[in-house]
Amino acid sequence: DVQQEMLNAISRRVQREGLANVRPVLGRGADPRLPEGTLDVVLIVDAYHEIEDRVTLLANLARALKPQGRIGVI
Repeated sequence: DVQQEMLNAISRRVQREGLANVRPVLGRGADPRLPEGTLDVVLIVDAYHEIEDRVTLLANLARALKPQGRIGVI
């Protein structure tokens, strides 16, 4: 499946670059499947336009962030 292939490609790049603080996660729709209050940064690249319920997604992402965390959408 395309999503898993992309996740695998990102995982390989993270490993190749030695990025110990990056963990790719495949969310589903407005559920990012991220642990609450644990992340410094969430980066969404070339996927935001695919999300049907963006408001719920952003609210769920905000819950996953630490107090000074940031969300980036490219």
